[in-house]
Amino acid sequence: MHSLSFKLSLDLASNWWLQFSKQWTNWFGICLLGLPIAFFAQVLSIISAYENPSFASIKHPERIAQVSYKTADTQSALPFYLAQELTRPNAGPENIKGITYQKNAWLKSDGVIKRDVYASFFSGGYEYLGISPLKGSLEKLEFPNANEQIHVAISYSLWQALDKGDDIIGETLQVGAELLIISAVMPQEFIGLRPGSETDLLIPYAYIERLNVGTFDAVSPDTYSYLLTSSANPVASERLEAYLQQQALFFDDEKLEIIDAFGISDSEFVALSSRLERLKYLFLVLLIFSAIAFLSNLCDDLEKRQNEHALRKMIGANKQQLFAQLILELLFSLSAVATAAVVYYLMSPAYFNFAVPELQTAVNNNWTSLAGILAATLLPMFGIAIVLFSLQKKVFASSLGRGGSVSLGVKLQAFFLLAIMISISCISISKSVDLSLRQYAYYQKDRGFDESELEIVTFDIPRFGGTFYTNELPELVIQNIEQIEGIKHAAITTTPFLKNQNAYTSIYTQDLRPLGGKNNPGVLTSLVSPNFFEVAGIELIKGNTLTWGNRNQAVISEALYHKFFDGQTLSQMKLLIDTSDNDKQVIDVVGVANDVHLNSIDDIAEPIVYQVSPTLLGVESLLIRTKLSSFQVEKAVDTGLKNIDARLSNPTSSNLEALIDEQEAPQRALITTSLLVTVVLLSTTILFSYNSINILLIKSQREIALRLSLGAMVHDIVKREMLAYLIVSLPVALLTLFFSTSILKDTQFAGSDAILHYAGGFSVLPIVVLVTFLFGVQRTKKVSWQALT
Repeated sequence: MHSLSFKLSLDLASNWWLQFSKQWTNWFGICLLGLPIAFFAQVLSIISAYENPSFASIKHPERIAQVSYKTADTQSALPFYLAQELTRPNAGPENIKGITYQKNAWLKSDGVIKRDVYASFFSGGYEYLGISPLKGSLEKLEFPNANEQIHVAISYSLWQALDKGDDIIGETLQVGAELLIISAVMPQEFIGLRPGSETDLLIPYAYIERLNVGTFDAVSPDTYSYLLTSSANPVASERLEAYLQQQALFFDDEKLEIIDAFGISDSEFVALSSRLERLKYLFLVLLIFSAIAFLSNLCDDLEKRQNEHALRKMIGANKQQLFAQLILELLFSLSAVATAAVVYYLMSPAYFNFAVPELQTAVNNNWTSLAGILAATLLPMFGIAIVLFSLQKKVFASSLGRGGSVSLGVKLQAFFLLAIMISISCISISKSVDLSLRQYAYYQKDRGFDESELEIVTFDIPRFGGTFYTNELPELVIQNIEQIEGIKHAAITTTPFLKNQNAYTSIYTQDLRPLGGKNNPGVLTSLVSPNFFEVAGIELIKGNTLTWGNRNQAVISEALYHKFFDGQTLSQMKLLIDTSDNDKQVIDVVGVANDVHLNSIDDIAEPIVYQVSPTLLGVESLLIRTKLSSFQVEKAVDTGLKNIDARLSNPTSSNLEALIDEQEAPQRALITTSLLVTVVLLSTTILFSYNSINILLIKSQREIALRLSLGAMVHDIVKREMLAYLIVSLPVALLTLFFSTSILKDTQFAGSDAILHYAGGFSVLPIVVLVTFLFGVQRTKKVSWQALT
């Protein structure tokens, strides 16, 4: 008996393969369903990766949440005075275990490491978050006093490069005037505290002032703040705001925002989440659509094989065996879908690394995520397919009693599936139209500078650190570079476009208002050559540019002008900068420059203060206006720099237009994906509409011919069929719209424009159904005599 069952199973499997492999629609349906399953699983795993940062080797990510401080025009890490209030013993919210700050910076090191090192400053909380060292201990890095001996941890890669073994513990580094003791080596899986950046040193945040990286109680915009919380009681921003309003100077226009992401800023997380949510939505729509098309194909295949089943029943097969055959063939089909999904999943990282380059962590395959999506998709499909098979055999087989015609059940089934597919296509059309309009608006934005024929050149400069003396070296570099044939103009800047190279300085207005916003004097500062604005194509909307050697001048951006000096003359505009001897230097504002988007056009143009470059500090870049290629620029600049100082070496040139093109690539990839999905949905829907209606008309050919012979007009029959279709499709369209706007909480789709696009699509696509009905009935009229014989 078991042998017979096994042979029968082999026979059924062989028969399924013969039937399956002959039809291209089966292959198309499996490929169409496997792709959105794989890509949807990858999107979910990427989102999870930012909430569970493996790059930081955090074992308890649920215990940390990023908190941002917002006012009407600023956003920053949590101000230190608010952090002190929230962590006061026996006073702050019970589920806040501590507040930790994080900042990255380059340091020039001597001692056992004789090179520049990339340092991550982190307040503490290692043990609480489950971050453990490979060697040594992190105990002395946990919230130390700022006056204690500085203890640090080094990365695994740096430890391997030093080749010191266990002897590395206790070794010292010299950074400026400070001696750093190596207390731990981080594990290999620890990359850093921000995705995409490899940390060499872990240093307590308490020491940023001693290492000349910043001011401890004035957080800079490139600093992140985190709440260490009880995982059982997540923190709500509204609760913290209410507490601070009662206990501290916290006003109605001040807000706190808490997000689960680690290592990226709030604005970066919003932009990244928005892009991933759009991709997730597109693949979810395609997944639903593909599942419907796949089930429809299975039902059509079952109907075509009714004769085969009838023959098996005649030669002795019982109902249980026929049902077992359906189950077995369904399992084979769903297994083929799972196989296709695995293949697509292996290919998906390459697509996501291109489409969303903001993914600063490598896109890796998470097989648990794929298994979950496969189970969540295929198991319900298995159950739905069984129900559809049963209904198809029992309910949809009843006759109307007018000769050869389709059953009412079959017609309703076809209309229902057709309405769902058209509704999904209309949603996709609406999203694609919205995305195209957003992309058009994106390309219309002004970056504030002229990127044409502009090269950004970085080069190695000795980092002197400490005290520096103003000299003519920057002016000499510009003069030498501009004398090179093929180079029109050259300028110096410490904040090159699209390089994410920022520096902040504590600056105040003359009446001591901090330029960085409430309680934060830190503002983005750029040291430039006087001709920087001309070379970069940045318009000076008021006043003049800077002059060489004058450190008492500044040009401010338009945003700062309107915020602090609107309506004032240049002679009235003064700034105050902290000096090393705790005094304040008065700076004259000599000009106002147009706002620029230094890094991303998606970000708000950050307020900037420009001052003249006093010397080469080791962080400068060149802006060169030229038609030469990047390779030619590198050779020319190398020669020009060596004529001044042999230590100025290794120039690397990047074409700004190419950098912008690379930055905009994900936008193009996103809109291309959206349009591709829409075209697939639209074309398949049109084809499905045509085939479904055509099959219904062919099966109803005798009934239609009889009606025509009795005097019915073509438009009467078409109107009758379209009315039946609309009765089924309109409720489906409204339910789909409600599901998208209310159940899925799709705020982007809830707008009146999107609903208008949806209604327009749902009005146009049924024309395909109408035209198919019209031509089908006309065709039947021409051959009605054949249908009645």
